Amino acid sequence: MALFASAYASATYGVLVPATVAAFADNQVAAKRAAVAAIPDDAAVAATFELLTPLSSRSHLYAIQYAALGKNQFALSEYALPPDTRYLAIDWQDIHKLILNVHEHARYADEKTDIPQRLHALLADFKLIFASGSVTVWERGEPESRIVALDDPSLEAGPLLQLTRIYPNGGQVVVKGILPNANSNNEYSLRVAQGNRTFTVPIGYALLSQADLTSGKKFGMPLFLDPSEGNISVRLYQWTRGALTIGQLKNLKELSDAKPIGNPMTLQPDTP
Repeated sequence: MALFASAYASATYGVLVPATVAAFADNQVAAKRAAVAAIPDDAAVAATFELLTPLSSRSHLYAIQYAALGKNQFALSEYALPPDTRYLAIDWQDIHKLILNVHEHARYADEKTDIPQRLHALLADFKLIFASGSVTVWERGEPESRIVALDDPSLEAGPLLQLTRIYPNGGQVVVKGILPNANSNNEYSLRVAQGNRTFTVPIGYALLSQADLTSGKKFGMPLFLDPSEGNISVRLYQWTRGALTIGQLKNLKELSDAKPIGNPMTLQPDTP
């Protein structure tokens, strides 16, 4: 009877039901499972918010959000990833949430500006080994991939963002262009959808500084989606205010004044 009462209480008042529902509600759960499986059990790994829980059994687990800010919790001391970190598990949607969380936080006012620079420095010693949607895994080694191109002459884009497929390279899907009416008071993000899979990432994966975004330079960023699996829809948003709260499923829920810019861009499976 006591065992039943305990189980009932956990299911009713605890995190069991929210955690279970959240796991099935996450439309990128397959990508996250594959990302975790790509990391050896004994490897030291640093991860973003939503990937910390599935990696929590690892003996050496670190938080990427602190490395991106260069500060420990509550900004009380300097922070850098330990040198034994072999893998990075980054959900770029979590980086978007990090930027939301610190955007108007007085304690992180200086650190927020340097997030692109710190992310560049962090990825400089790692190569991309897995990518699906907004979820990526990086292994320490000689870098072999650059996920954002800036002022690249091959990016023949107009003044608005475009969604295209580049051949060869397996039909890689790329967003390219110049931000329309960009200014230093705004933050920018992309909302991406394919079937029942949706996610939001910072423009340029937060690797572009405000100076880059407002300079009028052309840029390109890949979307790690298979175009043969259905229409891919992308929409640009801008926002000036944001925050994070805890949702009913014990997940991080974003609050912002995000507004769409222009119309959604759609790439169909049979459109080169």
